[in-house]
Amino acid sequence: MLKISVLAGIILRDALLRSDLKPNLGLRLNRSEGQLSLKLNGFYLNDRIIWCAGTPLIVVDGLVEAELGDAIIDIDDVNEDNDLVIRRSI
Repeated sequence: MLKISVLAGIILRDALLRSDLKPNLGLRLNRSEGQLSLKLNGFYLNDRIIWCAGTPLIVVDGLVEAELGDAIIDIDDVNEDNDLVIRRSI
């Protein structure tokens, strides 16, 4: 199951709130051409939504989530740019 770290959740939530977006939009985790990306999107019936303090953050469909397995979206601690990484459980 995909999760999000507390720090990544706070950073993404703050970015979404600063953007003054319509409610009920989150960042959809997409897979395209072997790459993962986040794109602003609404929700569909079979989506799972990861929430932070009442804000929808990550929207993921079952196929992408199953492909990732147990993983967490986190902040890369190598630099100070707040880059997101996905850490998969082994």
